[in-house]
Amino acid sequence: MNESRFNRGSWIALGASMFLIVTMLFVNLYRYTLPTDGWVLDESNLGLATNLLGLPSAFQAGDLLISIGDVPAEEITGRPLMAKGTLPDTWHAGGNVKYTIQRGDQTLTMPMPIGNWSLIALWNRMLADWSNSLIGLLYFLIGAFVFVRRPSNLAAQVLFFLGTVRLVMALILVIPFTLADFGDTFALTAVALLGYYIWGILLFPTLLLLSLVFPRPKWPFRTHPLLTLVFLYLIEAVILLFVGGISAEAGASVGFGLVAVFGLLTVISIIHTLITERGDAVARAQIMWVGLGVALVAGFQFLENVAGFFMGGATGAPPWWVNLIYLFVNLALPITVAIAILRYRLFDIDVIIRRTLVYGALTVTLAAVYFGLVTLLQALFTAISNQNSTISIVISTLLIAALFTPLRRRIQRDIDRRFYRKKYDAQKTLEAFSAQIREDVQLDQLTTHLLAVVEETIQPESVSLWLKPTDHR
Repeated sequence: MNESRFNRGSWIALGASMFLIVTMLFVNLYRYTLPTDGWVLDESNLGLATNLLGLPSAFQAGDLLISIGDVPAEEITGRPLMAKGTLPDTWHAGGNVKYTIQRGDQTLTMPMPIGNWSLIALWNRMLADWSNSLIGLLYFLIGAFVFVRRPSNLAAQVLFFLGTVRLVMALILVIPFTLADFGDTFALTAVALLGYYIWGILLFPTLLLLSLVFPRPKWPFRTHPLLTLVFLYLIEAVILLFVGGISAEAGASVGFGLVAVFGLLTVISIIHTLITERGDAVARAQIMWVGLGVALVAGFQFLENVAGFFMGGATGAPPWWVNLIYLFVNLALPITVAIAILRYRLFDIDVIIRRTLVYGALTVTLAAVYFGLVTLLQALFTAISNQNSTISIVISTLLIAALFTPLRRRIQRDIDRRFYRKKYDAQKTLEAFSAQIREDVQLDQLTTHLLAVVEETIQPESVSLWLKPTDHR
C-alpha cells in the first residue's frame, strides 16, 4: 500500500492538529490582554513565587495569600470552571488591589499594582523553562516529519496528533497561570482544559490509541474505530459530569485516575502486541523500539520521583544538565516511535537494548561502589586523623577507573547469558570451534565440525557445503 498519499484519516489528523494549535494561539492572545499582577503562584500553598512583571511593591516571594480585596483567596482559586470571576472591580491596568498576606507570624494588608503582560517578561519566562518548551516543539516536529513521510499510515497520523498535543501543553503555559486567569471565566476554563485536564483528555488517550494502531490495528480499534475514538476522548468529560461538576478537586481526582488507567492499558497493549507479534520479525522489532522509548521515559520518571522523595523539599531551578537529560529522555518516545514507523535501522534495536542494559547496570554499579568507597574511606581517615581528606576521593576515582573494563565485561557476559542466551551459546560454540580447528588436520573432520557449528548457531532449515575441487599434482 502506498503510504505517501493523503487519505481521510490524514485530513482528520491534520484538521484536528491545526484546530488545537489555532485554539491555543487564540487563548494565549486573549490571556495576553488581561490585566495581571505578574506573580506566579505556588499552587501548593497559594504563596507568591515569582514576580515576572517586576512591578514595584512591598511583596516578597514566599508571602502567603489570605485574601484579595475582601474575597478569601481560596474562594477565588477554588471556584469551579465556567463560574463567574470574583476579582475586585479595581483589577485593571494601572490600578491597585489590596492583598492580605501572611509573612511569617505577621498578617499584612498592602496594595498590589496591576499591569499588563510584556513580551520581554514572557520571553524570560520561556527561557527559564526552556527544556519544556523545546520538548514540545521537537515533539511536534518529529511527529510532523513522520506524518509528511507516511501521511496515510495510522500510526504516523496518531504520532502527529500526539506531537501537537505536547506542543500545546508546552506553549499554553508560556503565559503562566496567575490570578488574572481565575478572574476570567473563559481564560480559566481554557487554561484548565489545555494546560491541566489535557493529560487525561488528550495526551494519555492518544498514547493508548497509538498502541492500538501500531504496528497494525488491533481490537477494539480494528472492529469499532469510531466507537473507540469517542470512548477515549469523551470519557473524562462524562465522568466529570457525573461527579458533580468540573471543580478543581474533582478534576484532579478524575484526571490522575484516568492518566493511571490509560497508562496501564498502554503498557498492557504493548506487551500484548509483543507477545502476539513475536513470529513477525519486523513487527517484533517495531514494538521493541516503542517499548524502549516507554521504558526510558518511565524509568526516568521513577528515578525522578525517588530523588524527589529523598531530597524532600528541594527548591530552586534545576541545573542545566538536569534539564538536558530531561530533554533527551522525554524525546526518547517520539524518536523511537518514528524509527519504528519509518523502519529506519529497524533491526539495530537488539544491539541498542543490549548496550543500554550493559551501560545502565555498569553506571549504577560504579556509582554505588564510588560513593560507598568515599564514605568508608572518609570515615577511616576521620577516625585516624580527626579530619576529612581528599585522598579518599582520589583513591576511589582511581579504583573506579581500574574497575571499568573488567566490570563491563563481567556485566556484559552476565546479561548475554541471562537475556541473550542464543547469542551467548552461539558465541561459546564459535569459541570452541576456533579452538577445535587448530587440531583438525583432516578435511573430513573439519567439514563435519563446520556443518555442526552452522546448524547449532544459525539453525537453518538445511545446510550443505560445496568444496572447490583441486588438482592433485
